[in-house]
Amino acid sequence: MKKKLILILLVILTGGVLVFGFLKPRELTKRTTIEQLKKIKSEHGPLLTVSYSHGGGMNGDSFSETIRTEKDGRTVLEVRQSSEHWIPIRVWEYMIEDEDVYPKLRAYIDEYNLSVWEDLPFDEEMIALDAPSSSIHLSFNDEAYGGSRLESCSISYENYVPDGGYEVLNGFVSLIESYRRDEDLIQTYLDVDGEKIFTGREIENSDEEIAELIKGYWGSEKLGDDGYSAYSLYTSPYDEEMELYQRGGDRIVLQTKETVHEPLSAYDSSWYLILQDENDPDSLYSLTIEKEKLYLEKPGEETIIFNRQ
Repeated sequence: MKKKLILILLVILTGGVLVFGFLKPRELTKRTTIEQLKKIKSEHGPLLTVSYSHGGGMNGDSFSETIRTEKDGRTVLEVRQSSEHWIPIRVWEYMIEDEDVYPKLRAYIDEYNLSVWEDLPFDEEMIALDAPSSSIHLSFNDEAYGGSRLESCSISYENYVPDGGYEVLNGFVSLIESYRRDEDLIQTYLDVDGEKIFTGREIENSDEEIAELIKGYWGSEKLGDDGYSAYSLYTSPYDEEMELYQRGGDRIVLQTKETVHEPLSAYDSSWYLILQDENDPDSLYSLTIEKEKLYLEKPGEETIIFNRQ
């Protein structure tokens, strides 16, 4: 009887939520606080991978960042991104030289007990049709605790998040992103249905691969007076043509006249396209790619450099 009275008193004092040793993940409610989440007993073995993902909206956009250890012992950050479902996924892999990367990630996870956040109830107020979703994924080797060699948990931003919780989750994402440094880039490529497509002076890309490499939306590095890209380039997934727009100017439809499999000037790619204006066949352009940038040249005019949007 005395124990029951103590439990009832704890429920009253905590607003109906049992804490410390009594609070179980299945009992988490919208009244659960970050401080209460920290106090739930949650034991895990070594941290294996962490990731953040965002996407799934109407356009099929996707983005993810994953820190993992390769078979050869290297620790890498892999970033994958596509702006629409028909645009190939661009992948970047970065070497992580920081030997304390896992201890730092684990310290953050343990400080806020993030592995139990997946048991928070779904937040009905965030339901939206065709809306993108965000989540954090953690995996551990929990064999020492009676679990599996790959024990996973996922924290959805669509779950109920306590006051101050978004700052906690975004802080963890910022920690992952801090390892995305240009000087640590190992390689970048397109992932087209599991096939890796690289480009470079020593790589003989097929016409089909070239079409994938330039597919999508591109904005010029040069900005207009309004601060937006002065030029935009759109490569259609359905037609063998491109559309060049100048902000405040005309729309030019460019058609591929020829694919030349040799370098253009000093650019890194082993190919370039010769394009012609649909309405002015004598007006020719050349288009090539170097790393992640497109270079559009027209004789006598400045080269327009594009970045993928």
